[in-house]
Amino acid sequence: MAGYEAETKNLKELKEPVILHILKDEKLEHFVVCYGFKNGKFIIGDPGWGITQYAEEELAAVWKSKALLKLVPGKNFVTKKNESQSKRKWFLQLIKDDYPVLGIAAFLGIVISALSLATAIFSQKLIDQILPEKNIRTLVFGVIIFGIILLARSFISYVRGIFLVRQSKEMNTRLISNFFGKLLYLPKPFFDSTSTGDMVARMNDAQRIQRVVVQLSSQIVIDVLVVLISAGYIFFYSVSTGFISLFSIAIFGLLAWRYNRRVIVAQRNVMQSYAATESKYIDAITGVKTIKTFHRENLFAKVVNTVYEFFMQKVFELGLLGAKINLWISAASAMLLTGIISWSAYLVLNDQIMLGQMMAIITLIGSLGTSVVNIAMANIQFQEAKIAFDRMYEFASAKPETESQNKNEKFSSDNSSTSLNELRVENLNFRFPGKSLLLKNINFNVKKGEIITLFGEIGCGKSTLLSILQRFHSFESGKIKINNENWDNTSLYQWREKVASVSQHVQLFNGTILENICLEENPDAEKVVQFCQEYGFHSFIMEFQQEYATIVNENSTNLSGGQ
Repeated sequence: MAGYEAETKNLKELKEPVILHILKDEKLEHFVVCYGFKNGKFIIGDPGWGITQYAEEELAAVWKSKALLKLVPGKNFVTKKNESQSKRKWFLQLIKDDYPVLGIAAFLGIVISALSLATAIFSQKLIDQILPEKNIRTLVFGVIIFGIILLARSFISYVRGIFLVRQSKEMNTRLISNFFGKLLYLPKPFFDSTSTGDMVARMNDAQRIQRVVVQLSSQIVIDVLVVLISAGYIFFYSVSTGFISLFSIAIFGLLAWRYNRRVIVAQRNVMQSYAATESKYIDAITGVKTIKTFHRENLFAKVVNTVYEFFMQKVFELGLLGAKINLWISAASAMLLTGIISWSAYLVLNDQIMLGQMMAIITLIGSLGTSVVNIAMANIQFQEAKIAFDRMYEFASAKPETESQNKNEKFSSDNSSTSLNELRVENLNFRFPGKSLLLKNINFNVKKGEIITLFGEIGCGKSTLLSILQRFHSFESGKIKINNENWDNTSLYQWREKVASVSQHVQLFNGTILENICLEENPDAEKVVQFCQEYGFHSFIMEFQQEYATIVNENSTNLSGGQ
């Protein structure tokens, strides 16, 4: 990446994408990506509006700085193809354990779809053969067989439902475990720049993904089979009627294709606005003490309500789009059914098919139409899940803070930093991305047993320096040495094991006092009690009603600041 100044004529000659600094509405600084010049227009990627086109004079009017960053793919550049392969690999890995359950559910669905044709076949035989012959024995036998088939279909549907409920539980658990497990290993700057609501919303996206996995792997399979089998039987009864029924597939497919892009945009808007709403809601709840202290309940109620109204507007727009699609599908279904009935009646009047065959065709066309509609409407759910998956993958694929997530990693006996005898900071410089230098040429050293104090006005970088020493942020230049060796020789996990801090604002978690002291899965209660007795905390903790087992409420609401 390199910075340049250029003119619009130079942009026409570039073969690689560039980032342009522009002014929107003559006052708002903005950055866009120029992908090239084609058919007399510049292809511009705008983060707010997506891909659009600018005429040369239009671009010149907003690109007043003439500043650009030229982008050249490096060795770590990820192509769209590679990203798609990575997404596919991650997703298949997530559902790998679901293959047997989904396979059984799909097989049972095939059986159900086959049994569903019993009504059409039985009604045709009943009208054309059994009733005209007045054969009571055949009628009774046929009704019994028909009843058994319906009961069998109900039982198989019940068994299939159990398999799908089990798959839903296990897949959702696996998705959240995988997503949240990776989320915790991301670097602290990620959490500083990402709203809590956005992270919570993306966790909730797991259910959307699971629903569509079931939809595609079982229900859509059933619908496709129903379409094929129903169309086959209609062709068996009447070739001309069969061709008319196939026309419906083309119509519904065209509707799905026409609204595909609009569905994607609407779904993305809903999810993004939901994340913003969740973030505002969480922000207001966690800051309720400040809100009440300054009596600003009305203000924050209006803010949350405004954001929620925006979210509901996006939901409304998606609902309108869905209603419009349903209208076209319902109209097409009505016209198709009317046409089929009219044509079948004509064939009956001309003795080309029998009345029972007409009734069977109408029954089959109902099943076929429903299944074709389900397949067409599945596009909305599929796009919803695709966006949800992309949002989850965006976080899950982010580079973790450390490649080593081995909690059993220990200090090697030959590591000179096992005992911290001296910490030395030399010419350290640091800045936040896009900001001016905050820490400049910082130099100091601390030896074991020494106590030092950092003085400075608010905002000068004291807390930031401590964050750097905890490896929450990477510094721009300089050196940090441990026992006169570069601290890069010490892994992040090793360093965090050796460094402790007491923050001004202590975070207690919803759990027992014992768990909050240890932050371990299986705390050693005797060791904790012994420690607290040695340092004078035991009598204080014993004053609580449940002693060490006392539950600390969320946000520590049952403890005072001093406690």
